[in-house]
Amino acid sequence: MGLAEEARRRLSQWCAAQVTGEERRRRQVGYTVQGDTVTITERRAPRYPELGTAWASRPLLRLRLEDPTTGRWVAYRPGDDKGTWVPAGRSGDDVVELLSDALAAHR
Repeated sequence: MGLAEEARRRLSQWCAAQVTGEERRRRQVGYTVQGDTVTITERRAPRYPELGTAWASRPLLRLRLEDPTTGRWVAYRPGDDKGTWVPAGRSGDDVVELLSDALAAHR
């Protein structure tokens, strides 16, 4: 099933709304899709640009399609061990609503 175009559009809007005005020069929120997995990532400008221009990134949340027949997604947050993911205790069929709820619960 993957991620529908409408959901991609809404995710793009959600990501853009997370960072306002002038802050965008220093911070960005975006998403990537790999198969049935959506990863929300925060990117930050280099603290000392004179030492390098690479932005740092860190994953904020991952959504995985749990059941393609129902369109049910499950939220995961980064685990304590690098590269691991643990359930965020949320699932739903609306990825943007699920994302907002899961991030709010872990802030």
